[in-house]
Amino acid sequence: MIKVAVLTRTTDEPIIAMLVDLLAKQNIAEIVAVCDTVSRWNQLIEKDSVAITILDGRLPELSSARKVTEFLSSYAPEGMKFIYFSDSRNVFVPDCQACLTASVSPLLLSATIVLVAFGYRVHLSDLEERLEEVAVVHGLSAREGEILRLIANGQTNRQIAEQLGIAVGTVKNYTSRIFQRLGLRSRTNAALWAQDRLYEPSRYED
Repeated sequence: MIKVAVLTRTTDEPIIAMLVDLLAKQNIAEIVAVCDTVSRWNQLIEKDSVAITILDGRLPELSSARKVTEFLSSYAPEGMKFIYFSDSRNVFVPDCQACLTASVSPLLLSATIVLVAFGYRVHLSDLEERLEEVAVVHGLSAREGEILRLIANGQTNRQIAEQLGIAVGTVKNYTSRIFQRLGLRSRTNAALWAQDRLYEPSRYED
């Protein structure tokens, strides 16, 4: 089991609660600590054998690539891997194994955890592109693949319709066809199906 800690601006971050549920269904990784201060994080990672820490760039001490590099040089235990997320799509921290946006879905974050644990560097655009490619390989059209990605990311039919500029009824029709073709029964099934197929290591090697 991959043990994960989270250093975030608030321990009530909604994405963390959803991530805990998704990881529990997969039985691959678990969140063992959620901290909102560096000192608390330091105490907890000493107690647990944490392999990966997720860093929230909205914390003042982690708000830029320079600050993250300084943080890692001061506090990072040997062998620990880091996933960094921030409000910017352009932030890149060389010492982190993954850099994502703060709006990343629990699905893509959970997939990132597994890929990072096995030694790969992950970029959000790669994951999004990969998910749509996987859908096409399994017999879906490009549009169906796009909608599957949005479903798996937790968006409602109305949110998908607004994002793509189509009617809610059209999204419902697409969703029914996608679920029927892939043998899925629910949006949770869709997320788990997609997550399983994101673990293609060759896509994420340096």
